[in-house]
Amino acid sequence: MDPAAPEHAMDSKDLSTMPDDMQLPQERIPDAWQLIACIYSGHPTRRAGTVKCYFNNVKKSKTFPFYESRYEVIVREARTGKKVTTVSVPGTKSRNGNCPSFVVDAKDTIILKPMDGRALGEKLRPVFRAVKKP
Repeated sequence: MDPAAPEHAMDSKDLSTMPDDMQLPQERIPDAWQLIACIYSGHPTRRAGTVKCYFNNVKKSKTFPFYESRYEVIVREARTGKKVTTVSVPGTKSRNGNCPSFVVDAKDTIILKPMDGRALGEKLRPVFRAVKKP
């Protein structure tokens, strides 16, 4: 193996254009994966106002408290589960705006700024480009 080659293979073309819903192309073969990035629930960082969201299933809109957010992403080796690193990714406005696809509307429901694929890609790119140490 070339010592200057990245330790972990990835297709950065797909990473930079990953859809907002974080779906990976189905033609990927999991056995070929070297790393897995696990995205955990976002955490509110500060109140940013309100957001009005419309949901087709209820045929009306509703206003929710809206918060800036950060998401924890833990990168692990695909075969061993060994933790490689943890990165923190800020929420960014997605192409779909700030409203999620669905929400469980409880009395204290808040909406967090979503994380999109580009923001995740930029944070993970250095991890996937890391050079294996001899």
